[in-house]
Amino acid sequence: MLRRAALLLLMPLLLAGCGGPALAPPGVAVERVNLVLYQGLWHEVASSQPWYQEGCVCTQARYTLHGEELVIKNTCRRHSAQGQEYARTGLAAPVPGTGGAQLSVSFHWPFRGGYWVIGLDPDYQWALVGSPDRRNVWVLAREPRLDPGLLARLLETAKQKGFDTSRVRMTEQECGK
Repeated sequence: MLRRAALLLLMPLLLAGCGGPALAPPGVAVERVNLVLYQGLWHEVASSQPWYQEGCVCTQARYTLHGEELVIKNTCRRHSAQGQEYARTGLAAPVPGTGGAQLSVSFHWPFRGGYWVIGLDPDYQWALVGSPDRRNVWVLAREPRLDPGLLARLLETAKQKGFDTSRVRMTEQECGK
């Protein structure tokens, strides 16, 4: 009886992390992302450095299309380019009706988070990504660095779309590779 009551009390908490991702308001996310072109290696040029990336340098993400989902492998070095490598693997599924510009990402089942592509180079050389709560922003590029003027314009775009850019910091990419 006690076990059943505890389960009933905990069920809303367990299910809270299972809901679908919030949809981006019109004009926030790009209209369409070709996931075939999006796959591959991306370097994190700058980010708002959420808690789960604390101490990360040389941060990279590799996206591999598997069916209709992307397998994501995020890697970084802890605290220095020579630090211990840290890796996480997850899955990203396109949110229906968003043209692949909004993804539902999970690194730890059953919890999912939203991933909005809010800016994208026509040649897929850089991407501007934000979280649905607009607290986190990532600037990704195929190369470890971006032109400073372009980076400034991307961060201004994020700010104009309502994202908090005050915590954005450059990601060290002097990784000896």
